[in-house]
Amino acid sequence: MVTALFHFSVQANVVCGERGIIRLAIIPKYITTGGNFGLTNLIMVLYRAKKAGKLPKAIKTLYRHTDGGGDNCCQATHVLHWLLVYLGIFEEVQWFRFEAG
Repeated sequence: MVTALFHFSVQANVVCGERGIIRLAIIPKYITTGGNFGLTNLIMVLYRAKKAGKLPKAIKTLYRHTDGGGDNCCQATHVLHWLLVYLGIFEEVQWFRFEAG
């Protein structure tokens, strides 16, 4: 019954809690994304949360859940997680991910 089938990639980052923040990105699957797709979205949600006062100094741990595909499990992702701790933004990053596929 469907006349067209669209393949797309989705990336969402959420700051939980009352009046939380969600950033959702949807792009066509034919556009190459790489690690920058998820990382840009993550940086934007952290920035928006900080600007809205929803990221107080008392928050010490970033919990991040991704899939295990190449877009998320790449050198740029590891470097950004390291930078978030090195710069003192968080004391630790807890990253867990599904197996790819």
